[in-house]
Amino acid sequence: MITKKLSIQSNTSSNGQSSRRRGRAWWLIPKPFDLVSSLLYLAALIPYLYSFARQRDYTSPIAWWQAALMLVTTIALLAVDRIEYFFNGEETPPRPAIFFLLTRIVLIEVLSWLDRIEYTPFLYLLLPFLACMYFGELAGYGMVALVWIVYFVKHMYYSPGWLSNGTELHYLVLFTVGLTLAITMAHVILKSRGQLKKDRLCRRVRWRRPTFPRGCPRSIIGAEELNGRVRDGNGCTLFAPVTSSPACTGGFVSTP
Repeated sequence: MITKKLSIQSNTSSNGQSSRRRGRAWWLIPKPFDLVSSLLYLAALIPYLYSFARQRDYTSPIAWWQAALMLVTTIALLAVDRIEYFFNGEETPPRPAIFFLLTRIVLIEVLSWLDRIEYTPFLYLLLPFLACMYFGELAGYGMVALVWIVYFVKHMYYSPGWLSNGTELHYLVLFTVGLTLAITMAHVILKSRGQLKKDRLCRRVRWRRPTFPRGCPRSIIGAEELNGRVRDGNGCTLFAPVTSSPACTGGFVSTP
């Protein structure tokens, strides 16, 4: 319990220090993912506002409140990314991750409802990536299946007979490829992050010093047996008085 509290306090302090080191501009692009997500949010907002200004490209006119809600929801999505980084840094704990993921799902659903699945389908590509980063590959694959089903059902609702449209089928293929790329990128990042954690752990592990390490090596521990000659005062040491953790050698332990 004490260890958990200390880790939470250290994470909070490190997150604050990292944001202070970056100055006031950290909120522009807190991390690489936020650059991609921000561009996707704006890519859905700008065409919608353009269509609102011209009142074209939609089956029904766009009301002013719909355009305002679209703008506010997009700003909320941008704010969620930055709030998450401010409080959690590069890695979000499981409980806050559930809140941030559900918040994004609700906001994206609002955008999709306003947009009638015209410019917003690619926003769904963010959800499998986030689910995989938060909760692992199994959650990511489950989100991929859920998002694909939502895409299919919404097109059936808003555009009956869309399966007979070659252009729409082309979009379906592109969307499926996008989901595959998103989950693959998350898998690669998780793998590299795990290797990085292992390397950091190895740098933290201190070398194991011999027992009674003063003067002529007084260790009573050898690589093969206890060093009785040191105990009796008529010898020095046996093999390998200093050893390291097998974690730093990839599990390989060499013998003299």
